[in-house]
Amino acid sequence: MSANRRARRSDPADTRFVIPTERVDERDTLFARMARRPGTPAYDDTYARRPELRAGDDRLRALPPLGAPGGRYYDAERSAEADRLFASIPGLRPDPDEVQRLGRALRAARDPETVLRRAALDLGAVAAGCAPVDPAFVYSHRGRHDEDYGRPLEPDLPHALVFLVEMDFEAMRQAPSAPTIVESARQYVRAARISTTLAAALEAAGHAARSQRDAHYEVLLPPLAVRAGLGELGRNNILVADRFGSR
Repeated sequence: MSANRRARRSDPADTRFVIPTERVDERDTLFARMARRPGTPAYDDTYARRPELRAGDDRLRALPPLGAPGGRYYDAERSAEADRLFASIPGLRPDPDEVQRLGRALRAARDPETVLRRAALDLGAVAAGCAPVDPAFVYSHRGRHDEDYGRPLEPDLPHALVFLVEMDFEAMRQAPSAPTIVESARQYVRAARISTTLAAALEAAGHAARSQRDAHYEVLLPPLAVRAGLGELGRNNILVADRFGSR
């Protein structure tokens, strides 16, 4: 790729290839559809709206989940560790002293975006950037969990801090085996801890903020990360980041 073309494709302002033309309904995403259980109102609604997906989804749903008993890559010890890590995410609480320290720094800062990016790196991120939230990046409706299935979402927060955490190269080379699943879980926990801490710090500084973390996303993260200058969108619809690839 030529230097000029690389610069154009890497320019966060050049988002021709990544901005959706309309908002995505989370209920239609594969993760949300795989969370549906036959006989529930959410299942019935999903396939009343998308009947063409039901047969294929039911075949997938009948397979053992990745890392579960019966699956090719099941490892009792490592699978249990990954399950424990993922299960810990909803209960994560930021350190109150850290929140207050960052809150004070944000209130006093002449350039709060720089303070936020530095804080993300200090907490364990490997890259961070800020970006406006295009309304097309916000899901139109919730869909991952039965308790808020179908709830409309509004693009009410105009700015985002986006950061990357790195998954270990050697562990990722073993995908989709158990070590990869454990490493993925570790970094989802790390990302959730960072986002929870920074959202709390922003609130302590007087701003409205919400943490985006595993299975609780209101936004499409890859195009938002591109807008923040953190990489390009790969053909697999995953962010491809400088030095870290899709890890």
